[in-house]
Amino acid sequence: MSAQRVIVGRDGPLGIVKFNDPASMNAMDETLCDAWAAIVAQLLDDEGVRAILLTGEGDAFCAGANLKSMSKQQAGGAGPDVGHMLRGAMNPVLERMRVSPKPVVAAVNGAAVGVGCGIALASDIVLVGRSGYFSNRSSGWAWCRMAAVRGPFRASPARAAPPP
Repeated sequence: MSAQRVIVGRDGPLGIVKFNDPASMNAMDETLCDAWAAIVAQLLDDEGVRAILLTGEGDAFCAGANLKSMSKQQAGGAGPDVGHMLRGAMNPVLERMRVSPKPVVAAVNGAAVGVGCGIALASDIVLVGRSGYFSNRSSGWAWCRMAAVRGPFRASPARAAPPP
């Protein structure tokens, strides 16, 4: 499956998933979240896939929730419901990634913010380019949760500061 905002490919037993909305720095709205989660779930279920590579097109891995787009999608002027997006599609896939025997590698180029940070930290291996950085300003408990799940070295806020 290859959608415009998410590209999926294969290189032998490697499944490759790329956010493809560089104009928004690959920020996630519900449409992108649902497509991305479905593709990753499909690769996790595919016995021919032995590892999964996650990356982003352009200058960002994933710049968090696309609040501007989500506000337009909401009816009646209600604010965007990021929690619904996370609970409905994202969190179940992140949990499956965490417990899957298949290694999931995040190749972080540029910003990994909010949900993008969570995706990277839920991966087994995180490769960070010179432009890569992490930020999760939405909730301090996320670092504690990831430290409990992955260990303090993998989720240390001190290691997640933007480059100087």
